[in-house]
Amino acid sequence: MGQPVATRPHIPGYGLPETDDGLMEWGQVEARLTESKHYWFATTSPGGKPHVNAIWGVWVNGAL
Repeated sequence: MGQPVATRPHIPGYGLPETDDGLMEWGQVEARLTESKHYWFATTSPGGKPHVNAIWGVWVNGAL
């Protein structure tokens, strides 16, 4: 599997930069995923109410 392509979400009016400045390289991201023990998952209900939950996990061979 190839490396992900870094992009920013398109959210007009939210003030996100138009450039790629400040985006992390995949190696930096994967290092953080490998070192972490806790991962945050965010979902929304059908009505749009957000829900965030921390879970334990292990990042191995490019997968959680």
